[in-house]
Amino acid sequence: MPGAGRVLLAGDAAGLINPLTGEGIYYALLSGRLAGEAAVESPDDPLTLYRGKLRGALGRHLRTTDVLARLAQFPGFIDAAIETAVRRKEVFDLLVEVGLGAGTVPGPLALAVGTRWLRGSLRARR
Repeated sequence: MPGAGRVLLAGDAAGLINPLTGEGIYYALLSGRLAGEAAVESPDDPLTLYRGKLRGALGRHLRTTDVLARLAQFPGFIDAAIETAVRRKEVFDLLVEVGLGAGTVPGPLALAVGTRWLRGSLRARR
């Protein structure tokens, strides 16, 4: 039987946890679906297809959340993101999508939050 004895890990078992929020339900559902698709579409080598599907679906998002999780360790960064989200509904919606789904942060938004963060940091030093 093709693919017999192979296991495709999904969700928490595959280490798919949002590094910013700790959320994982979205990843579990998505990766489970992608694992099933890969098993059906490529019964002889589902792992290669599964990895490609995961990378395509979550690669950029996971890089984004990793960077945000690292930035969140700096004082004032989260405050700057929240202050930006309070003023702009699209930013709020995007932050929810990054925290609970597969969203990414476009360059102009990263610049807006970074600028607010730097201004706040400079004010705090005075």
